[in-house]
Amino acid sequence: MERQYDLVIIGAGPAGMAASVYGSRAGLKTLLLDNGAPGGKLIKTHLISNYPGVKELSGVDLATQMFEQSTSFGAEYAYGDVEKVDADKKVYLSDGTVVEGKAVIVATGTKERLLNIPGEQDNIGRGVSFCAVCDGAFFRGKDVVVIGGGNTAMDTARAAKRTEGVEHVYLVYRRTKRYMPAAEDELLEVLEEGVEFKELLSPVSLENGKLLCKKMELGSMDASGRAGVTETGETEEVLADTVIVAVGEKVPTEFYEANGIAVNERGKARINDKTMETSAEGVYVVGDGARGAATIVEAIRDAQVAAKAILGHDIVKGQPVPGTEKDCYSKKAILKESKDAASESERCLTCNKVCENCVDVCPNRANISIKVPGMAMNQVIHVDYMCNECGNCKSFCPYASAPYKDKFTLFASEADMADSTNDGFAVINPETKECKVRLLGQISDCKADDANDKLYEGLRRLICAVIDDYSYLIMK
Repeated sequence: MERQYDLVIIGAGPAGMAASVYGSRAGLKTLLLDNGAPGGKLIKTHLISNYPGVKELSGVDLATQMFEQSTSFGAEYAYGDVEKVDADKKVYLSDGTVVEGKAVIVATGTKERLLNIPGEQDNIGRGVSFCAVCDGAFFRGKDVVVIGGGNTAMDTARAAKRTEGVEHVYLVYRRTKRYMPAAEDELLEVLEEGVEFKELLSPVSLENGKLLCKKMELGSMDASGRAGVTETGETEEVLADTVIVAVGEKVPTEFYEANGIAVNERGKARINDKTMETSAEGVYVVGDGARGAATIVEAIRDAQVAAKAILGHDIVKGQPVPGTEKDCYSKKAILKESKDAASESERCLTCNKVCENCVDVCPNRANISIKVPGMAMNQVIHVDYMCNECGNCKSFCPYASAPYKDKFTLFASEADMADSTNDGFAVINPETKECKVRLLGQISDCKADDANDKLYEGLRRLICAVIDDYSYLIMK
C-alpha cells in the first residue's frame, strides 16, 4: 500500500532538513528520506565557525541539532534508498516501498570527484581518502596530501593538520594561492595552522607513498581574470602516505536524467530560480544538487524558496518592508545582489566579492570605483601615487585582502611601476592609449584600444575607461 504525503523530501542534508522544517511547520504532512546518516556533508566537516549564530561547532553537532529541529514539527524520517521518482510524484525505494507526495523536493547533494590517475582506485581506503574527519585516525605519524584549492580543500587540510600525530600536511594545487577559489579567510586560516603549500603542481600518479606531479607555470589570463596553466615538462614527487582528494563534487546528473528532470550543459538540473522547480512538474531540486558545492546558508535559502513555492505564500510573515534602492546604496557597505555567478566574477577583475569598503575607508581616495563599459558591475582600481600605505583598506576589508597591494593598480610612471610589485599599468601616451602593463610579474608594452593586442578584453576595457572617462587620474 502506498503511503501518502503532502511533501516528500529526498536527502537529509542541510537543504533537506531545512525544507522539512518549513514544510512541517506550515502543516504539510512531510516525509524526510535518506540512505545515510542525517546531515549529509555536515558530518564530514571538522569545524564550523562561519554559520550565523554559531561561534564554533563541529559538523556532527550542528547536523544533530538540525535533524532534531527537522522532525520537531511532526515530519517523519525514514531510511531509504530512492530508485525512481515518476511523473505522478511517486517515489520508489529499493526495498519495494512506494510513497507518494503532492510535491517532491530532491536534496541529494553531490558526490566527490576522482582524480582518475593511476594508483587512485587501487588505494581508495588504503591511502586515498575523501574525508579528513572520517579517516583522521589513519593519519597519525604520516604525511598527508590534500589536493584542491576550494573551501572544502581548506577545511580538509585544517582537519588533517589538527589530527594528533600528523607529521606534515601538504596542499597541492595546479595554480598559485592567488588563484585558488577558496575564500581568503579560509586561506589565511590554513596558512596560520601550518599547512604547507605545494603550488603549480598537477597530480599524475600515486605509487609507494609518493604522489608524482607535473610542474606547471602560469599562462595567459582569460576574460574572467584567471590565469591559465601550462606544463613545464618537469615533475616533482610529494611524500604522500595519505592523499585526500578535494577537487570538487559532482551533481547527480544520471539520477536527474533517469527521472525526467532536464539538465543543462554542466549536468545540473534546469530549475526555475524563483521556485527551484524542475522541468518535472511538482519536483524541486535544492542545495548542492542544484548549484554544486555551496554553503549551508545557500542550501537553506534554496529550501525556503522551494517551500514558499509549494505553499503558495511567504513562509515568514511580518518582515520589515525593504527600503528603496536609493536608500540601500546610500549605506556605507554598498552591497549589491548578484544575479548570477558570471556577473559576480566580473567584480574587481579577480575579486568575486561585491563590497566597496576599500573605496569608502581610504582617506586619500587611492581606491577608486569606476564604471567600465560592457561590464555589469563597477570595478575597483588602486591609484599608486595617492596611497600612503596606511593600511586602512586592509583593516576594513571583510575578505582579509590588502587592496592597496592586491587591486589592479594605476601607476603615475614607469619608474613608479618599477618600485612596486603590484599588477597594474602606467599610461605612456593617453592619446594613442599606449601603456606599460604588469601581469603576473611580467611587464609588457600594450595598446589598450587595439582589439588584437595580447591584453584580455576585460583589462582593455578597464584601461580604456580610465583613459577616456577618468583622465584626471593620469599624471601628465
